[in-house]
Amino acid sequence: MNTRIERDRTAIRAYLSGRIDAAAATQLTELLAQLQNSGCSQVTLDFEDIEFIGSSGIGILRQFQQSIASRGGTVSIVRCRPDIAQVFKIARLDRLFSI
Repeated sequence: MNTRIERDRTAIRAYLSGRIDAAAATQLTELLAQLQNSGCSQVTLDFEDIEFIGSSGIGILRQFQQSIASRGGTVSIVRCRPDIAQVFKIARLDRLFSI
């Protein structure tokens, strides 16, 4: 998984690419910790170049969203491929995230 981050005063956008699988779980956890510690209340995850997301990635994203929401923030996932968006719908994460 590769990432690039853009930030302004209140929002942060992370562009992710590759696979979010068990092998990338530690990297994803570290990235989300960095985003959480940034102090931004609006987090956008750009999934345009994500090829796959597994259950470990889904669990990590769920915990991240709950943590941000508990501080009054929001997490949006944008530009998902249709198959990735379907995974979020099956896991009912479309109820937690703006997708």
